[in-house]
Amino acid sequence: MTSRTCRIGIHGRNRPTLEEHDYHLIRSMGAETVKMMTKPGHTDPAVYKRLKRDNPDLEIITRLDHPDINRGTHPNQGSHPPPDRYANDLIPTVRSLLPYCQKFQITNEPNHDALYEGWGKTDEDARSYNAWFKLVYRQMKNEIPEASFGFPGLAVPDFKHHDRAWLDICSEAINEADWLGVHCYWQTPPQTDGKKFDESFGTCFKYYHRLFPDKILEILECGNSNSQTPGFHISDEAVAQEYVDWLQELFNYPYIGSASFFIISSPDVDWVDFSWRREDGRFKPVVERIAQMPRPNLVAPSVQLAPVAPEVTPAVVAPAAPSVGVTNYTNQDIIDAFRNAAQRMGLDNWALMEKAGVRLGPLANARQAIYSGPKLAELPGLSPDEKQKIRAMLPDSAPTGDLELSFSTPPPAPVATGFLKDNPTLAGVPLAFPRIEQLSLDLARTSSERSVIRVWNRYGWLLLMVSGVLQIEPGAAVAVAAQHFRQRGFGRQGGMRLRFEPQLFFERWGRDNEETFWQHFSFDTDRPWQQHRWRPADNADWQDIHTNQAGEWAAFDLACALNKTAALLASALGAPELLGVLHATIGYETVDQMFAAFASHERYQLLGLFDFIAGPGSASRQLAALQAGNLDVFAAFHFGVNQAARYSTTLQQVYNAYYQRLVSLV
Repeated sequence: MTSRTCRIGIHGRNRPTLEEHDYHLIRSMGAETVKMMTKPGHTDPAVYKRLKRDNPDLEIITRLDHPDINRGTHPNQGSHPPPDRYANDLIPTVRSLLPYCQKFQITNEPNHDALYEGWGKTDEDARSYNAWFKLVYRQMKNEIPEASFGFPGLAVPDFKHHDRAWLDICSEAINEADWLGVHCYWQTPPQTDGKKFDESFGTCFKYYHRLFPDKILEILECGNSNSQTPGFHISDEAVAQEYVDWLQELFNYPYIGSASFFIISSPDVDWVDFSWRREDGRFKPVVERIAQMPRPNLVAPSVQLAPVAPEVTPAVVAPAAPSVGVTNYTNQDIIDAFRNAAQRMGLDNWALMEKAGVRLGPLANARQAIYSGPKLAELPGLSPDEKQKIRAMLPDSAPTGDLELSFSTPPPAPVATGFLKDNPTLAGVPLAFPRIEQLSLDLARTSSERSVIRVWNRYGWLLLMVSGVLQIEPGAAVAVAAQHFRQRGFGRQGGMRLRFEPQLFFERWGRDNEETFWQHFSFDTDRPWQQHRWRPADNADWQDIHTNQAGEWAAFDLACALNKTAALLASALGAPELLGVLHATIGYETVDQMFAAFASHERYQLLGLFDFIAGPGSASRQLAALQAGNLDVFAAFHFGVNQAARYSTTLQQVYNAYYQRLVSLV
């Protein structure tokens, strides 16, 4: 390439001022953009003046924080100031920085699931922020029209923070903003190539551009976040190489204005691994590698409206349909080629399949079967360039030819190694099939068919991937999931479902603290699984714990105040209601890690269920029963001998409904 639009940037120190080591690092790496943070009363224009004195061409982007944006006191709701107070408090700050900085980011990561930034990940939070941002933007833009105000980078990935739903709900605010911020973080699990080029992680900016093709994107935070997952060690040298490779990829996209890596330095232990230098001033290898890497000529970024795909009549592609051009490619090869090509083009996972009229369902239900559908050249709706990119994603593909270009034998199905939650293949795959292929519940003729359709619409694609890894039939995976996911893993208010068990809390903590325990909790000591009650004080009325989620959480929060670890161990978490005491069995070092994962996304609840079935070793009798297709034996091991007959019947009914009804519908 001869030119690029993306400036190479670094996120400033998370303090009001920079240290001398920081100024030296900015010069040494050849930074072209510096991302700063400020809030009323914590702004030092001298820092900005020094940066511009050292490099007059340096671009500065400033994040506008406010002291009243925080978690607040409500357990499920953040706190933020009214839009007029935010604007009035920060307008003087913007004016003081205008001689040095023209781009300003309004707030930061408002969708963060921990509520750090004043809102949260729910749709209701997004609607609130959309209205709030528009009022702030209009007031600040009206008073300081020469400043450029951007929509903030959202917390990622989507399965934890719901940034994609936020983008949709906040589209009005984003369209008003002068530019759109993006955060691109990824991890590299051991023995993998990592997720730096995955659209759900390191290249999530492609999705943002597809939704808002007329917006310049500023990547306000980016980097490798391995340090946030225990056991994901990565060397400083490997991180440096990742950053060089990632930037070289970014230079291909003319709509990116800058990319600022998090973080130049920090005295906080949580950010030590992200920092580009140590607190004693020593640089990490990334500084020299970025300074020495090739940099094409810098030009101004540009945007253009994305082309609208022509409407096409969907063509049903059935894997068993007779066709000329029968190949040795499997249906899974075809699925992967379409999906990977779409990701490389910055499109949604299933965009090219939908455009070509190829239905995912029939292929997915026979993933290891040999593909026998129409030739690639015969599919409608695809441009020559799109077809070429799909060909390039096929195994052993050549630059020319068609789907007849094949390899000798189909690849073996993937085999489980380690816990599913740590499997990089499962970390970013979609949970569900394309919305256009999801089924109406009106098609169900029985309760079993209804269960199948419901769980298929929610988790169908992930269940197919899990069944492949564990080498069990998809129908068995669907039957197990349908039994445990009768309700969503999150309630209507956005909080994770849980069931607090006071009798287990008694064993973990109450037995040694009986007086306090019996003041607040009660259960039938002869039948400890019955009559679960709680009360906030010894003079308050007793309340049933299991009436609704509000009662569960109230009892749980009280128990956490007495002993958090014991409360977590005594709670059944998420839709599958896995007890916290099982955390090590499903691959978590601590119960806190299990709670955080389950509370982040249903993906980890579903993977946790199947990690429990597979067990930490290689001799799981539950998994062996599923692999053998013996649902009676599985039910005995999984639900207990006394409940086996009941659950075996239910599992078999759902299993039959999958093969007798759902497969014919998709």
